[in-house]
Amino acid sequence: MTEHVVVVGYGATGRSAVELLAADATIELTVIDIALDRAVLAASEGSTAVAGSGLDADLLERVGIVDADRVIVAVGDDEAAVRVTSLVRGLNPTATVCTAIREVGWEPVAVYLGADQAVNVSRLCGVVLGCSVVEPDLPSRIADFSTAGHRSSSENDRHAKANAGTHWRNALRWFLLPGEKVACCGEMAMCSNGCVRRIG
Repeated sequence: MTEHVVVVGYGATGRSAVELLAADATIELTVIDIALDRAVLAASEGSTAVAGSGLDADLLERVGIVDADRVIVAVGDDEAAVRVTSLVRGLNPTATVCTAIREVGWEPVAVYLGADQAVNVSRLCGVVLGCSVVEPDLPSRIADFSTAGHRSSSENDRHAKANAGTHWRNALRWFLLPGEKVACCGEMAMCSNGCVRRIG
């Protein structure tokens, strides 16, 4: 069964998310970016891509946002991100919406306007940097989850089929903080000592 994931924004954050998800053969990716060159880049890297604004309701409907299973909002401006989040939620009340935020004050706004998760990318980067001091090989382990984009097409296909659905879920283990409950399709949570465990 294929999941449709729409990614709004193909800057560094959106592109990294797409690279990770592209390794899962069960995910169909659609990218929207306001810059034509980034939309062309997304298309050249294997996604269905459209140049346009994430604030254009007609465009969102044309790319299938109404039926999307998941939506990632990764635009560069927090105010625009929460506006896109609100529009997406209005068009699709059931999709899982994850919004990248840079400033702490926008996190509750994103959640209030419909994000299921508001990920503070600055904080997340700091967590990874801090953890890297304790576990110096952490960055290379994280990078291992993103190597799909550097394989040949035939290697990518074989790897994706062999690891469908596991690649990006495994990557979540390195990004959770002790005590935080973070969902992986509702399957995993982080306990107080920092261990990932399955729910149910």
